[in-house]
Formats: sequence, C-alpha cells, structure tokens
Amino acid sequence: MSKKGVIGVLSAILIAIAAFGIYRYFHPTPLGLLRQMIRNLGRVESFKADMTTNLDGTVSIGGIEAELGLNSDIGMESALKEGISHQKGTLKVSAIGLSVDAPIESYTQSEGTKTTTYSSTNGGKWVKSVVDSASTSETTGEQGQQEEQQNVDIDVDSKAVIGLFQKIMSGEVKAELAKETETICGKEAFRMDITIAGDVLQYILKIIIQAMGEKAQIPDDLDLTNTTTVLVLHIYKDSRLPASLRIDCTELGNALIRSFLKTDGIEGRADRFTFEIVVPEYNTVDSIRIPEEVISGAVDSEQANILDLLIPGMQ
Repeated sequence: MSKKGVIGVLSAILIAIAAFGIYRYFHPTPLGLLRQMIRNLGRVESFKADMTTNLDGTVSIGGIEAELGLNSDIGMESALKEGISHQKGTLKVSAIGLSVDAPIESYTQSEGTKTTTYSSTNGGKWVKSVVDSASTSETTGEQGQQEEQQNVDIDVDSKAVIGLFQKIMSGEVKAELAKETETICGKEAFRMDITIAGDVLQYILKIIIQAMGEKAQIPDDLDLTNTTTVLVLHIYKDSRLPASLRIDCTELGNALIRSFLKTDGIEGRADRFTFEIVVPEYNTVDSIRIPEEVISGAVDSEQANILDLLIPGMQ
C-alpha cells in the first residue's frame, strides 16, 4: 500500500473513533455514564446538598391504630479533603395527632476507619459518637479482614456505590436510561432508573451496616427476598456528576418494621418511605471547621442520659 493509502486508512480509522466517541458522549449508556460519574467523583473536593426524608405510616397496639410520621429537611456541606461535613436542618415527628418540630445540627469527621459525629437537637447538648469500621474485621473472619485492609481508605458510601456498580455490570441490577433529559437545579441532567431486587439490596445494606461499626446491626432473620427498591439517579450532562438521587424505601421500611416489631399485639406499616438528596453545587466549599465549643462541650453518647438524647433543649 502506498504512503498516501496508509495515511488515508489511518485517517479513516481516527475519524471513525472520533465519531464513535462523540456519539457515545451525546448518546451515553447507563454503564458508560456510571463509569464517568465515579471517575469524576474522584476529582471532587467539596459539595453542597439538600436531603429530605419522608416516612408516613401507622402503628397498631392491641387493635388500636395511630398515625406516625417522620420528616426531615437537612442542608449539608462537605469538604472531602478535610473529611469534615456539616449538616443543619429540621426534624418533624408526628404521632397520635401531635406534632413536634425540632432544629437539628451535626458535624461529622472521618479519619481513616474512624468516624466521629457531634449532634445536637433544638440547641440542646452536643452528643459525641465514634464509630470505627475496622472493629467489624473481628467478626467478619479472615476474608472480611482482607477486604477491610484493601478498602481501609474507602468510605461507606463509596463501598456501597462500588458494590452497586459491580452488580449493574454483572447484570444483577437493572439500569435504564431515560430517552429525554430532565432539569435539576436549572441544569440539564440524564435520568437513570435503577431497580434493585431484594437479595442485592440486602448485600448493599450489609456493606453499609458493617462499615458503621459493631453496634450497628440488622436482624439475623431480615428477609428482603421479595422486596424491590427503585433508585432514580440524575447525572448532570455537563459535568457527569450526580445531580440527585431519589429512593423509594417503602417496601424496605415494611420489611424492617416486620422484623423489629415482633411483640404480640403490636404491628406497624409504612405507607410512604422516601429519601432524596439533591446536589446543586460542587467545589464551592472552601473549608469546614468543627467549633471548639462543640468539641469541648460534647457528651459521650454512652454517657448521655435519655433526656440528652430524646428531649429537645434539655441542658
């Protein structure tokens, strides 16, 4: 082949590769988008988010039903390099026709496998709790120890995301990309619907619970076999970063209620249990510091009495 012929063939190959890349950028696949999202998340230094939780249901005691509600609206700032996040918002609890609104605030600091949280309700005492995910290696056996050593620098959220990503790649989890984009925080975003079957959900839940430390447990008899959870994930088209995540946890909530409420004569039901997080900004938080008065005045969670933990404003 002549020199011109070789150049022509190479040019055609390069044009085809470029065209395919452009096509894939504007017509992404679920796996392709998730790969880009995870890669770009590795470059994020900070973010701001708004989180809402809505739980509505009923509890029946001796045949008498009462409505229950738990709603929260929390703003969050996180500086990833410092490993510190700040959450502030409102928690609303309603039961038997009564309703209580309380402002809540917390700081969370992650150092290696240790996570320290300072929390306060309605301006009350700051309560300190410490969780060391490395402690779970004592109860997970040799394989668990090896996994913990390999993932010592990976936080619980990353483990759950990676685990879910692996399940999608293997085809165990169904992910569908909507044909049309939607608008989140004034920006164009792809929409992905991810359907998680009960066995995969139990796998992810186990990752999260194990990383929370030895005090966090799920019931041994918790059976999520017939449970399905749908995640609606939006990814910004320009940055390929998460825009929002909405989870319908109603079936999961009912499974947990059935597992926890085993007392004769007591039944519970979740009519709605949803969680949503919206991330309007990335890399706009300069720094977060936990105030000295919070650290020095905090009561250890194991020493705090029931009034510190449950009654707003108690000093």
